[in-house]
Amino acid sequence: MISTDVVLDADGIEDRTFECITCGHIETRRLAADPPVSPPAAAGTDGELEPPE
Repeated sequence: MISTDVVLDADGIEDRTFECITCGHIETRRLAADPPVSPPAAAGTDGELEPPE
């Protein structure tokens, strides 16, 4: 199955559509968004983390 569509919700949830390239079966799943892309995680990238001395 290959991913054919991704729709990101404001709450950090993705609706992903998959399609089988052999039989054409289509399936949609609700998944947690990739953490670095989700709004709460992206807000944390502006934090005070620094490289070790």
